[in-house]
Amino acid sequence: MTLKYKWTARLSLLTPLLLFVAVLLMGSGHGWFEPAMFLFPLGTINTIWQNHLSLPFGVIALFQFPIYGFIIDKSRQHQKTTSVTLTILILHLLLATLILIFKHPDWT
Repeated sequence: MTLKYKWTARLSLLTPLLLFVAVLLMGSGHGWFEPAMFLFPLGTINTIWQNHLSLPFGVIALFQFPIYGFIIDKSRQHQKTTSVTLTILILHLLLATLILIFKHPDWT
């Protein structure tokens, strides 16, 4: 039996672990925020125009990797997995880099 949504399941299981690591490194607001910005750019995009994390974007962060997995699983049906995965990776890295460069000046 093959799992139809293999990458969705894998990335859904990986998300809580990555969130735990990111929150642990944040140290209750006194730690290192860059790993969270790198791992969850969709959840920290508001740091470009605000000096704090926002709850709605935090919720988006919960679904970021499962959505990536879902898109990859759907691309398998069209034999475009490599190009779709590479596109997701490039867009993720580009967004994370932009957030790290342009984060709000008051962001700690």
